[in-house]
Amino acid sequence: MIPAAVLCDLDGTLVDGETAWAQAHQNVAHALGGHLYPVTLAALAGVDLDTSVATLLDRTGCGGDLEMGEWVRARLLDEVAAVYTAGVVWLPGARHALRRIRAVGLPTALVTNTSRRLVELVLEHIGRDYFDAVVCGDEVPAGKPAPDPYLRAAELLDVDPAKCVALEDSPAGIRSALRAGAAVLTVSPRRYLTGFTLADIARRST
Repeated sequence: MIPAAVLCDLDGTLVDGETAWAQAHQNVAHALGGHLYPVTLAALAGVDLDTSVATLLDRTGCGGDLEMGEWVRARLLDEVAAVYTAGVVWLPGARHALRRIRAVGLPTALVTNTSRRLVELVLEHIGRDYFDAVVCGDEVPAGKPAPDPYLRAAELLDVDPAKCVALEDSPAGIRSALRAGAAVLTVSPRRYLTGFTLADIARRST
């Protein structure tokens, strides 16, 4: 069955943003006199900015210092913005997948925990015509893993979230989509969207 819409995550699904975020997290941790181990960096993949800030403050011993939290937030955004301004790397198969989805006329939304400021930089590189709607992490009450981003995307497209398929790579994103009622096509770090066919989406929407 063809879904009512396809809802696409950004970092780690369409573009290689997770590398930039991981490096930004580590750089900020070092600036605070700490270090993040691989397991912590992996757990931060796809989470909302509030969780990133809280984790960095906790792991570096800065606790609930509100002023320091604002500094961490700004520094993370600045670090990733610098990477995205220089260019964005499509993940294998992602552009082809979006073209196939658009070719058959499926409504498509970009659904990300990334802030609007950074998303606009990415869209400058990859193009805006792939998406009928864009939902950013700083535009909903709660980011992934809460269902809010996917519920908002379905609302903007005027479709039932239960009839949508989400393309996701991170545990936080997968939980968010499932909590919103959408089916999920999980993007593997080894496969990405290489070999993607519309049959993959149809199978997830049944």
